[in-house]
Amino acid sequence: MLDPSDTIAAAASPPGPGFRGLVRLTGPDAWAIALTGFSADRDPPDP
Repeated sequence: MLDPSDTIAAAASPPGPGFRGLVRLTGPDAWAIALTGFSADRDPPDP
């Protein structure tokens, strides 16, 4: 059973080779996780 307080990260791209990949993050810690794995040329927007 899924717990609504869990944070989930999952590959959301179709299988096979491709130019880009997509990761879906959902849950209370999704924003914090995204900020640790990616960088930007400017400050991120407020969640």
